[in-house]
Amino acid sequence: MKKIYLFFISTLSIVTLLISCEKDHGVYDPDKVKHTSDLAVPKGFNWQMTASANYIISAPVETVASIFTDESCNEDQLIAQVPVSATPNEIMLEYPASTQTLYLQFPLQNGKKEVMPVVVKATRATQAIKLPEDAEYEMKDDDIYKYELTHYISRGTIMFEDYWPVKGDYDFNDFVIHYDITGRISGGGRPEVYNHEGLDINIQFKAIGGSYNYQLGFQLDALPAKYIDSYDISQDQEIVKVKFLNPNEEGPAVFVFEGTSALKGQNGAQFYNTEKGHEVDKNQLITATIKLKINSFNNLEKTQALVASVATTNQNFFLTADKEIHLRGYSPTAYYQNYETDANDLMSSIPYCDKDGFVWGIKVPVNIKHAIEKTDFIEAYPKFGKWVSSNGTQNKDWYKYPVSGKVID
Repeated sequence: MKKIYLFFISTLSIVTLLISCEKDHGVYDPDKVKHTSDLAVPKGFNWQMTASANYIISAPVETVASIFTDESCNEDQLIAQVPVSATPNEIMLEYPASTQTLYLQFPLQNGKKEVMPVVVKATRATQAIKLPEDAEYEMKDDDIYKYELTHYISRGTIMFEDYWPVKGDYDFNDFVIHYDITGRISGGGRPEVYNHEGLDINIQFKAIGGSYNYQLGFQLDALPAKYIDSYDISQDQEIVKVKFLNPNEEGPAVFVFEGTSALKGQNGAQFYNTEKGHEVDKNQLITATIKLKINSFNNLEKTQALVASVATTNQNFFLTADKEIHLRGYSPTAYYQNYETDANDLMSSIPYCDKDGFVWGIKVPVNIKHAIEKTDFIEAYPKFGKWVSSNGTQNKDWYKYPVSGKVID
């Protein structure tokens, strides 16, 4: 009888343990988690969705190679335009981490264009690419400088939560923008070509679903403001106005986009383009453009600063009011002195990342749809949870799979 009793107790314990394990597994299974705030964020997860690699490109004749992240070679997939010749041109390319193949497009002698696929390798070693013998020199009168300037294009979607340092509702639509930044850099050619060096920064305001009246800020972390020779600012309808905070100063160039709170409340809505039935047509979204002229002729430090500024890691977007809210790992600007006090003991040693690994903003390297108001981000993008919980190793292209009816284009 005693043996039977002990067997029963042992069996019951095992069953209880299995149920407990299954229950625990259910809590932390990212495919079953319904709220972003319940995700188990791996220690050290950096939330980055961009990868980079170095390439050396050459060709038998002088020409230009356009580099895309998709075989269709659509303009919104363009990441660089590179002048190439028999002298190898070494460049650093950034692309979505989900990218497996890059596509080089170049003109041929028969007047057509060839597309050369280049497989993205896991190694960090520099990869050499040589265009074929029938590549052609294609010159047009209106873009002569295209053949003496390397164009780097970075673009993406910035999505913020505005409750920092407290966790928000994680719909990631409190402030949403699409950005497109083109850098033009001379390869050491004629002095007059340097007059066309610089950065073009285009911002489209996609959504504002936050209760607080934050403004968008943008700092070029690697570019001292004094290196900007001149700048031109334009914006739609004079609603949003761009202010250059520190021209000619030693510190990094900082811009603030004022007036964005006026976008809220249109068409009977409480917010801006986050509520069902109050969507804003894509063609009516407000945009602003900053054009920076940066001539680096005979100035090595200026050249290095310009080159560094085309890297997405040095493009520091943030929200600003009485506090600043940045993406993970980006430091506050010199205009916000109370970070340590405001962050208190909620943060880790990494700026704008709490002790559980959560963040208040993400940078997605493509133009994506945002969640409808009060829709948890995992509801809008179910593959997002596995991407986070796997430390970014799985579902790298989670943003390609939104749920219809849960997002706004």
